[in-house]
Amino acid sequence: MPEDFGIPFPHRCSPDLPAARTHTIRWLRSHGLLRDELAEKRFTAMALAEVSAYAYPDATGAELDVVTDAVSWIAICDDLLDELDVRDPEALHRAWAFQQQCFASLDAWLAGRPAPGATPLDDLLSRLGTGMTQTWRDRFADGLRRWFWSSVDAAFLRPANAVLSLHTYRVLCRETNGNRFFFPLTERAGGFEAPAALFGHPHFEAVHAAADELVAFVQAVHSMDVEEARGDHHNLVLVLEHQLRCSRAEATTAALAEITAAKDRFLHLTASLPQVYDQLDFTPAPRAAAERYVDGMRDIIAAARDYGTESSRYQVVGR
Repeated sequence: MPEDFGIPFPHRCSPDLPAARTHTIRWLRSHGLLRDELAEKRFTAMALAEVSAYAYPDATGAELDVVTDAVSWIAICDDLLDELDVRDPEALHRAWAFQQQCFASLDAWLAGRPAPGATPLDDLLSRLGTGMTQTWRDRFADGLRRWFWSSVDAAFLRPANAVLSLHTYRVLCRETNGNRFFFPLTERAGGFEAPAALFGHPHFEAVHAAADELVAFVQAVHSMDVEEARGDHHNLVLVLEHQLRCSRAEATTAALAEITAAKDRFLHLTASLPQVYDQLDFTPAPRAAAERYVDGMRDIIAAARDYGTESSRYQVVGR
């Protein structure tokens, strides 16, 4: 299995990785999310501080701390939703209550009201919003809501034990990988905002879609063994194996071809972004901010490529 997937973006890492790891362990412990030494060892093995430092390599100090906290919190929530059994009424009620609590926190944050509680998300939002406009907050909150809803949808599909069609899988994984709030964290980490006119432009939405697929498909290849071991068929390789009625090796080859297609589409679309900037009459400042955002997308894609070989989240226990 090629570890670089033909992705041409360099590996980059913030020099403040060790300090951010120490900070986030302390932050998670303060919110009761790491309760003992074993939990801390498991967290460290997940390499969430590493993926944050790879995805936001220019961030240092408090900026890297807050995005590492955010990435870690989301990953913990993601693992809990992956384990959600919607056939268990109590578990389903707890998940629904947690989602509503998070949405209440988002609503208060967006409206400028005091936080409804003292949850990890309330603390995160108070720090993430510092220096950012309402437009950015709206975009970040929308990405988080979309991730919540799609993750719950995936949880309801899981018990059916049905293999999704490639089209359905493609649509679902674009949302469940959470890029629509990971990408805005590039702006928060860098202390800038991409011009609002860029979002919603058809060409830039196509860039986003290609990046979404590229990250999701790379993660799917990394996580195939883990997802198969827990009986989760929402995985690119498994979907292709079923749809093409082929061997595992042939399905893996087809998955790599999907990754190459998404990568080539991303490269082609980003190469023509200067014409989009011209259409939008961007002056040098918004043009530079747009390019910083796209550079951030490249860093996140590279982080997805590199992180998968390091994290315990992609390793089957006992293997």
